Amino acid sequence: VSLAFGLGLRLTASASALAVYKFPVTRMSAPAIGGLAAFIARRGAWRRAFARSVSPVLAGLAVALVAIIVWRSGFSHEDAVVQTLGFPIVAGLFASWLLVIVCELPLLGGAPISWPSAGFLRAVGRVSYGMYVFHYPLHWAAMKVLHARIIGAGGAGANARLGAYVVGASIATYVLACVSWRVFERPILGLKARFQAGRPVPDLSAGS
Repeated sequence: VSLAFGLGLRLTASASALAVYKFPVTRMSAPAIGGLAAFIARRGAWRRAFARSVSPVLAGLAVALVAIIVWRSGFSHEDAVVQTLGFPIVAGLFASWLLVIVCELPLLGGAPISWPSAGFLRAVGRVSYGMYVFHYPLHWAAMKVLHARIIGAGGAGANARLGAYVVGASIATYVLACVSWRVFERPILGLKARFQAGRPVPDLSAGS
């Protein structure tokens, strides 16, 4: 359904690429793929079948993703092929990675399972929702001032300036999310204890 709506809207002259990018129906392939992954994880036969075919599945998805990037000279969110095929492939890769973790498959020496447990990733994961909320307004405000200097100026150093901006914006977003976590989110989450009589409350401050 998502693919059909995406193609249909892209073939309609009145539909903009940004509208297709934001329309929930055209983007529902990702939660659908996530739901399929949950189904596979909970069904023994499906889980064993995935374990047997995980290597060709991941290799096929990775090759397809690289092929789209080469074919389209990038991975623009407004590109019709990226919107209709690229995004579901990316969702499939992440869903497969989650299944590798859930099924505890010894792929690549267990690296796909151990990597997400790295300390810096756990630190980012703890405040990831705050980063999601804050990143766009922060980027919008920064571009009002910096767009002409970073992108508009062009020249040989444009990519270097853009890379430096991405690093700086990521750090600023993380710091802002950490502040929000400490002064706003964690205190509110701590109120759960008043509504969960008899239930243990996890220690969120430890990153659990």
